[in-house]
Amino acid sequence: MFIAAGGYETERWWRTDASRRWLTGDGILDEIADEWAKKRDNLRRRPRLPVDMLAQGSATLAQAVGMVKLTSMDDDQLREALSGVYGRGAPRQPAYWHDFQLNHPSCPVVGVSIYESEAYCAWLEAVTDAPVRLPTEHEWEAAAGSNDTFPYGSAADLFAANTFELHVRTTTPVGIFPQGVTATGCLDMSGNVFEWTASVYQPYPYESHRQGADSAGDVRICRGGSWRHHQVRARSAYRGRGHCFVRNDDLGFRIAR
Repeated sequence: MFIAAGGYETERWWRTDASRRWLTGDGILDEIADEWAKKRDNLRRRPRLPVDMLAQGSATLAQAVGMVKLTSMDDDQLREALSGVYGRGAPRQPAYWHDFQLNHPSCPVVGVSIYESEAYCAWLEAVTDAPVRLPTEHEWEAAAGSNDTFPYGSAADLFAANTFELHVRTTTPVGIFPQGVTATGCLDMSGNVFEWTASVYQPYPYESHRQGADSAGDVRICRGGSWRHHQVRARSAYRGRGHCFVRNDDLGFRIAR
């Protein structure tokens, strides 16, 4: 609905200078390519990592092959490959929007930056005439029930969340893991998609009301783990982070009111 309503063409929803710059496409591919180049260079320093991860069950064959392919790319080849996923100009839809494995309407949207997530919230707030925003990290923890190891309880449950151990290898429809419901009634707070929050990354403890900046170099907290992650990263306490421009195939968001 956001796309059909012209959300990517309406500057009103993009409320910060950084988000409006991102919306023009200015420098997006450069920033993404720089991050992937760091991953490539790290893999080059650890050439056995794909084989070891495959042997340990920490990566699928496709993931291991993808890592090996990444190490063989020069900067131009890397940029060309990324442009096929993210495009070369101004974004007009989430990354992976036309990927049939990731775009089912019953599944959470993925491939969205912090800018897209917050623009959607601004649009939905106007449409519903009710406050809509990303949750802070502390709010996310409260909804997840942070007294337990996992949002759904104290012990890992293979059938309570879409994590790497389940071998689905993509997103799943919201609500198909009723065993994973939290005490507050929230679903999929463990696994399925990693979730952006409104909080900038900083060590604990910190002031809970401080929200994140959104320049390209700023980092936001992501919580909950995803279908790509092992259960250890889908614990209530696990803290991930991502640069504001990141649009991964396992990264989405939920809203707070």
